[in-house]
Amino acid sequence: METAKANSLEPYDYLLMVLSLLPGEGKSPSHETLECLMPWHPNAQGRGILRKKKN
Repeated sequence: METAKANSLEPYDYLLMVLSLLPGEGKSPSHETLECLMPWHPNAQGRGILRKKKN
């Protein structure tokens, strides 16, 4: 959550995205898949469901 905040993402939206996408990846997602879900990754930041954190 702190990493999401540090990357100016709304923590609730970020957690919702991760928990929505992760079950579809199976029991053992690859390192590359997990990397794409990190808040600093451009794919995660570019998703339309993520709002930028208000200051």
